[in-house]
Amino acid sequence: MRRDIETIISKLAVLKAKGLLDLALTTNGYFLPDRAQSLKEAGLDRITISLDSLKRDVFKQMTGVDVLDRVLSGIESGAATNGS
Repeated sequence: MRRDIETIISKLAVLKAKGLLDLALTTNGYFLPDRAQSLKEAGLDRITISLDSLKRDVFKQMTGVDVLDRVLSGIESGAATNGS
């Protein structure tokens, strides 16, 4: 995820006043535990998370890294930020 993503989101969120209906981001979820709240505050409406597998060994084989727990934590952070 870009370091300046919140700045980009906030600049795009200005377009909501001009008819933009939905501001979304697709991510692997790795950085969401740390940034879900700031993304929402910047004006993000929706996050799509690309999740290769819920099976740790398959996830690691597909991505090359063993970070499934971090991605699942990111999903939880996004849901908590949305009040779900």
